[in-house]
Amino acid sequence: MRIFLLSCALVLSFVASASASKPVPADQIAAPQALLPYCSWLPDLDARQTIDTITSGSLQQRFSPLPGGFPLQGEGPIWLRLVIIKNQPGTAGPTAVPGASRLSVSLGALPPGETYIYMSKAPGQLGGEGGWHAERIFPHETIDLPDPGLLPVSVYIRMDETPGLWFAPSISAKNAVPPDVLPSELILPGLLIAACAACLLRAIAERAQWALWASLFLLCALAQTLLPMPGSARGFGPEHLPPLLAPGMSLILLPHIGRCMFRSSSLPSGQDIILYVCSCIGAAVALTPLVPGFAWLTRLFPLWPLLLLPLLPLCVSALAARRPGALAFTGICVMPLLGAGVSLYALYNSLFMHPLAVQGSLWGLGVGGLGLALARVPVRARAAGRADNADAPA
Repeated sequence: MRIFLLSCALVLSFVASASASKPVPADQIAAPQALLPYCSWLPDLDARQTIDTITSGSLQQRFSPLPGGFPLQGEGPIWLRLVIIKNQPGTAGPTAVPGASRLSVSLGALPPGETYIYMSKAPGQLGGEGGWHAERIFPHETIDLPDPGLLPVSVYIRMDETPGLWFAPSISAKNAVPPDVLPSELILPGLLIAACAACLLRAIAERAQWALWASLFLLCALAQTLLPMPGSARGFGPEHLPPLLAPGMSLILLPHIGRCMFRSSSLPSGQDIILYVCSCIGAAVALTPLVPGFAWLTRLFPLWPLLLLPLLPLCVSALAARRPGALAFTGICVMPLLGAGVSLYALYNSLFMHPLAVQGSLWGLGVGGLGLALARVPVRARAAGRADNADAPA
């Protein structure tokens, strides 16, 4: 666990070393681009700042560049500042009317709580002397930004919680990106629901114990997809337990799938110990964020499949021994691991994060879970598994 945390902290140190923020050149933005390199930020530690105090001269100097991401242990409300300019201020361009919109911004998945964007009521005045217009932003919503005209325009965004490490807002020319026919936030839950339902049906029709454990495992993955992770600044309540416990429960349940597929009575003692160690790691992952001072670990939950590395030798051994279900079990271990690697690679390289990269581990769980649901487990293996359960002492 310590090595895992240190490696993540090392990655974040590289991300934090990116270049300083810069104004947005309104007449040069066309295709979607990452928004964070254009942003500066200010933590609101006491949660008392308003748009009027934030725009005062003293606090303006405390904004710092935010090109790559937020601190690993960041929590509480934050403010983002975005300055939009024309690259050639001497010309009005095709949108000379002050306040006309040529750019739009999409914040994607948002942290818990409310998010508001503040735009000047008198476009073209950097300090917002004409007052500010506040508008609430919802997840995956696209917001039109004012055109700077001949003078720069500042835009502020307030969030109740510090965003996660894979917060990936984008800015583009207005209407440059057509809406998705089927958004990715609908495809992934559908994939997990289909895999979970298929495993549950097999558990009922075939009396396959491994399929029952697999359906519970995929249900935990579905909880990670649909239920928002609570913010750590306000503490956790009973209603927050499902998304908090889901990654740890996934690590606890996965070894049970392997035991039922491979017949635990025929596993070498060393391989059985590996499965027990994986379950113990899962218990630690589930309980540690509940300890005061460790709630920030929830920001690393998208990387939890990296903890499946100890299971790879078991998968190789099962494939070599041609155990029933070895290929399907290897898939449910390797695919999330590869997905988490993609997410880690995107973070390390400060890429424009497509949902496939941001939710790499969950996509891996979906693909691996579908393969698990379609796995061909021989009838003799299922019968042997039931015999093992019948012989077990009550």
